[in-house]
Amino acid sequence: MAFSNAYTFGFAAAICIVCSTALAGVSLALKPMQEANARRDLQKNILQALDLPGEGQEVSGEAIDRLWNDKVEVKAVSSTTGQPLSLAEADLSKNGTIDSADFALARLAVKDKKDAKGQPMKPEVLGLFVRKDNGTVAVPMFGKGLWGDISAYIAFDPQMTTVKGATFFAPKETPGLGAEITATPFKKAWVGKTIVEGSKTTPIRVLKGAECQEATDPHCVDGISGATLTSVGVDKMVDVTVAMYEPYFKTVR
Repeated sequence: MAFSNAYTFGFAAAICIVCSTALAGVSLALKPMQEANARRDLQKNILQALDLPGEGQEVSGEAIDRLWNDKVEVKAVSSTTGQPLSLAEADLSKNGTIDSADFALARLAVKDKKDAKGQPMKPEVLGLFVRKDNGTVAVPMFGKGLWGDISAYIAFDPQMTTVKGATFFAPKETPGLGAEITATPFKKAWVGKTIVEGSKTTPIRVLKGAECQEATDPHCVDGISGATLTSVGVDKMVDVTVAMYEPYFKTVR
C-alpha cells in the first residue's frame, strides 16, 4: 500500500512531536533529582575539606543531607569589613537562605574585573562553611588553570592560620598532569601548612623543584610535575583568595 507524501511527512511530524513531548516530560521529572545530585556533590566536597565524616569514610545521598544539616553552618561576611552579613544583605539569589548560590552570584558580579591597581575585584559577599563541632572553616576559592576554570575548598582552624583540609576541582585540566591537583597526595600536602608568618598573613605558595622544601617549609606546597601552568593557577588562586579574606582574618585572630 503506497502512502502519499503528505501522509509520510505528517506521520513523521507526529512521531517527532510525541518523542519530543516524552523527552521534555522525562527531563522535567528528572530535574529535581539532577539538582539534588549536583547540590550533594558540592556539599560532599566541602564536607571532605572539613574532614567530615572522617578520613576513609564515604557518604552519599540522604546521608550527605543529614551530615550537612547537622554539622555545617553557612555564613557570609563582608569583603570590606570582615564582619558577618545578615540574610537580607547576603541572600543575593533571593531563595531565603545563605548558600553557595549567593557566593557564586557575588563572584560572577566582579568576574574578570580589575580595580584601579589592576588587582582582581573583590565580591562584596564572601562565603564561609563552618564545622559546628570544632569551628573549622572552609573557604571557597576560584581560579584559572591551563585549559579552564579551577576551584577549591580549603579549610582552616578557627583562627584562620593553619590548613586542616583541602579539596580541588580541575574539570578541564589534563588527566595525569594538571588534573593531579584533585588527587589525594596533593590535597594531603596542604594539611598543616600555615598562612601566618609572625603577625602577618602570607599565602601558601605552590612552587616546583628546589624552590619548595615542602617537608620543612610551612608556607609551601610542591607543584605538580609536568603541569606548570596549572600549578601557577593554584598559586595565584590561593594568593588572591587569602588577600580577599584578610579583613575577616583580622576579626578572628
